[in-house]
Amino acid sequence: MKRRLFAILLAAVACFGVLFALSACGGGSSLQMNKKYIDEEYVKDAEAQQSYYLFRSDGTGIYKCYYDYDSPYDPSNDFTYTVTFKYVYVDNQREAVVCFYDSVEYGEADTGDYNRVESDWSVLLTVSRNVLCSAGTGGYTFYINEDYLDEIPDFGA
Repeated sequence: MKRRLFAILLAAVACFGVLFALSACGGGSSLQMNKKYIDEEYVKDAEAQQSYYLFRSDGTGIYKCYYDYDSPYDPSNDFTYTVTFKYVYVDNQREAVVCFYDSVEYGEADTGDYNRVESDWSVLLTVSRNVLCSAGTGGYTFYINEDYLDEIPDFGA
């Protein structure tokens, strides 16, 4: 009986140890605060010509959108804006967030009327330390953490 009780106690301690270790690892894969997650298409562009997300620990963040749309029909379709948002984690593992519109500011390059941000702007993002992913009707968009770009220096070259 003592052996059985000792084995159960030992197994419980081992389980708690594993859970503790896994929770410590989880912190390494979570969303990074005050770091830019840059749109994969713009990682090598100048900062003023990048689209990115930036999250703050107070539950707010910004999405800066830059888009240079060259069209023979309307060459003035360049636009830039910054959405300030509030976000909430979707799950207990903190693997996804939903961002909700708070305000918007348009940039000087914003010349098109079709790109106005509505107050119902929202986005669902899967998150990790190194990458955000947004899925939409046009496919997936990946946003890469600015620090992780140092580990993949040839990406987007």
